[in-house]
Formats: sequence, C-alpha cells, structure tokens
Amino acid sequence: MSTSERADDLSAAWAAWADMLETRLTALADGEQVVVVAAGAARKSVARPNFLFGLIPARYVDCAPTITLIRREDHLHGSLTGSESFGGPLPMSPQEDAALKALSWRDPGSGFERTWLRYWPDDVALAPWPASANLASCADVVARTFHEVYAVGSPEEVLS
Repeated sequence: MSTSERADDLSAAWAAWADMLETRLTALADGEQVVVVAAGAARKSVARPNFLFGLIPARYVDCAPTITLIRREDHLHGSLTGSESFGGPLPMSPQEDAALKALSWRDPGSGFERTWLRYWPDDVALAPWPASANLASCADVVARTFHEVYAVGSPEEVLS
C-alpha cells in the first residue's frame, strides 16, 4: 500500500511511518521480530499491590503499549501489551478495549496468554513470504493502534 493510499485515512506522518514499518517487515527472516513501543503513551501500572493492610504501599511502574511482530514461516504473529481487564499490565478503559477489538486485535480469552493477539494472514497463507497485502494490513493496524487507540500524536513518540 502506498503512502498516498494510506494518507486518505491516516495523517501523512503516520502513513509514511506505516510504509517504513512495512519495508522492515518485508525484510524479516523466519523467526526474526520487530518490536515497536509507544513510549509517548506510557501509563502507571501496578507492579505490586499494597499489602499488610496498606502498611506497605503499592508500587507502580511505567508501562507502555508494546507490539511485537514475529515472522513464523509465511505468517506474521503480532502481540500487544495486555489490558488489565484480562490480567495484562496495561491499564485501559473499556472504550480502548473495544477500539482494539474493532481493529481486529483479539483478547486471549481464558488462556495463559496475557497479551492482545493478531495474525497476518488470519488463515492459511495463500502466497509465500512476503505477501505485501498482509504486510500492508499489519503496518496499517499497528499505526492505527498507536494513533487512534492510544492517541500517540506523532510517529516520533514511537520507538522501534
């Protein structure tokens, strides 16, 4: 997907960033990964709740939305920092959870996984790696996740 096609829905800066991410994903070898962190959207997360009737206070740490994209043969596996609603470390509102579901992220259900999950393609790969339509979709979902769900203002606030 070209920058001009993405720019219809995303700002020009985010569309260019998505194109750069798509290029990086195209070059992945089997088993390699790309980690993208929205440092500008970090939130306080409970690392340890208070105990002994509050005599020992809770401890908080900064937790930033992080997306890890791993190539596994002809698929791309994406995982996003989990929401507190299902046991993950990131405090999120119900509206943000709903927005992630609308962007095709899946919560892990009752399993041991504590991250949002996504696969590109969702089904059997119909083309060998790299399938550009799948990589364009992935880059678009990642850009929209940071920009629309976590309200990251610009790609400069995203570390990769």
